[in-house]
Amino acid sequence: AGTPGEVAEPAEPGVSDLGGGSDFAPFSAHLGIPSVNHGFASPGGVYHSAYDTWRWMAEHGDPGFSHHALSSRLVALLALRLADAEVIPYDVAALARQMAGQWDLLRSEAREAGLPDAAAAKRLDAAWSALERAGEGWDAARRRYLAGEVDAARSRRANEALRSALRATVRPQGLTGRPWYRSLLFAPDDRDGYATLALPSIAEAIRAGDRARLAREIDDLAGRIRLAAGRVEEAEASLER
Repeated sequence: AGTPGEVAEPAEPGVSDLGGGSDFAPFSAHLGIPSVNHGFASPGGVYHSAYDTWRWMAEHGDPGFSHHALSSRLVALLALRLADAEVIPYDVAALARQMAGQWDLLRSEAREAGLPDAAAAKRLDAAWSALERAGEGWDAARRRYLAGEVDAARSRRANEALRSALRATVRPQGLTGRPWYRSLLFAPDDRDGYATLALPSIAEAIRAGDRARLAREIDDLAGRIRLAAGRVEEAEASLER
């Protein structure tokens, strides 16, 4: 509900991908370091226009700059949460589900382009499922561990394994034709650098209409996702010990 012109607030904040062309790109797309952004938004066309000025913001966009102050507090809370965490609070299962959903969209595109590869597709399906199961196991183990007595050495081993799991999705030689972009989860869209491209190695093979390349990219990603799942299981085992 609300007065005309107001936007109803959802029960939970919406979550989407980061986009492609901003300051986080070297960390996310090149190094594969998990990155996060947040903001407040409303309908309108002021953003990046000639009217996007301090005066407009002070008088119309955010009088009193209350949203700016709240944004600073949110960043501070997030930094404190991550800095004080005994073990990294990554939700690997949620990541697996999100990326599996992106893969479903790309698979539909591949079929429309006449590029089916059922065997390779099944291997990637299984890899996402394995990562989701590993993530669920990690989350349960993390909760049990934090409910009892923690040990610095065990926590350190678990954190190292979890970081290495996410690095498994980074390919040192990069994307075909774009070697600087090494993350196989998200990269700037090669057709629109300000947008993002999910599972870029697969998406670009589909765009190229190259059946053999598509099969190779699917197999490569499936192997890396299974490796990531194995390292998440190592993180879980570190806590259980």
